[in-house]
Amino acid sequence: MKKVGRIVIVMITLIMILSGCAKSIEEQIAEQLELGQKYLLEENYEEAIVAFTKVIELEAKEIQAYTGMASAYIQKNDRKQAEKVLNQGFAIADTLSEEEKTESVNQYIEEMRAMALGNYEELLELAGKDASEAIMYCEKILEMDDSRVELYEELAKLYLAQGEYEKAIEILEKGDKVTGDSGLREYKEQLELEREIEERYHETIQNMVEYLDSLDGELSEEVLMDEEFQKFAHELKEPLIWKYGEKYIGIYPDGYIYYGDMKDGMREGNGHWMAGGVRENEGVKYSYYNKFDGIWKNDYPNGKGIQIHRVFNGPENIVPYTREEGTYIYGYLNGEAVIVDINNKGIVRTFCFTVNHGKPIGIEYDSSNKEYPIIISRAEEDYNHIFRVNEINIFGARGAMKE
Repeated sequence: MKKVGRIVIVMITLIMILSGCAKSIEEQIAEQLELGQKYLLEENYEEAIVAFTKVIELEAKEIQAYTGMASAYIQKNDRKQAEKVLNQGFAIADTLSEEEKTESVNQYIEEMRAMALGNYEELLELAGKDASEAIMYCEKILEMDDSRVELYEELAKLYLAQGEYEKAIEILEKGDKVTGDSGLREYKEQLELEREIEERYHETIQNMVEYLDSLDGELSEEVLMDEEFQKFAHELKEPLIWKYGEKYIGIYPDGYIYYGDMKDGMREGNGHWMAGGVRENEGVKYSYYNKFDGIWKNDYPNGKGIQIHRVFNGPENIVPYTREEGTYIYGYLNGEAVIVDINNKGIVRTFCFTVNHGKPIGIEYDSSNKEYPIIISRAEEDYNHIFRVNEINIFGARGAMKE
């Protein structure tokens, strides 16, 4: 009996010792959370991830573990994995009952939201030219913070770049409704006007683009004589610009049209610039166009360029063809330049001269060769031997000279 009693006592003692050494789930969670935070402070992110993973294995509803693990991934610059962890955390948070959403738990949920928002901002920036990713992260940010006016506009532009006009209008309408921002409303109205113009003048614009895209082509008189389009274009107060294939097309005040490259809303790269319409001189009605092809920078012609002026069925005193070539600085012809014109008698004349900010430096006429320098004069000499200019008619890309 004494032996049995001793065995029982030993067993009870062992059970008490073992139970005293064993840790509860709650204690293990607390220990791993503390360890994870310690590793974060020490910038030992891999061990921090291991610790927070153990917490989630013990209790998937421990929201603090998701914020800690996401923080470790963000510090490792693994933002995609951080996004995945935060999404898992949000999914778990949605399953919590009201009783489980204690004050501390709600604080961690808010911390997750702030962390996710910042992470989406970074992912949006990293998306770069990947339009589909940029759209996705714009949408995610707006889901979390619908007061971001600039993102409604950015998202609309991304949709337009993808050819999704209706989605662009829809997001601008939503942004206007949520934020009340007048800029979004005006942008939407501008897009609608652009669509209306494109539909109404589709054939005219198409003809213009085909002409502008060709150095040798000629714009038909029918296009230039489209008085309804010309009237509309001349009444514009602000430019209308939209994507057209891989390039941009813009209709500007006073009837000018641009077709070419753009960057950040400004004309940049190779671009064509033209205006055309109907004029009257000495009772004769005639059509004309003026076209500039060249390099643009900072929204103006800055670099090599060629400008052509054509007149159709004009009076005798109007030169029907003029070609101007040289270097342009903010739209003004500068340095060595060449102008070739053909008068109504079919005579081809070449003028070689030097220009300073659009104003030619006068040189005496030299009859020993076929090059006719500029002579600034109002005299009534033989027009075949004089190219007259004045303060108003300076040399440059018409309609695109910076004031």
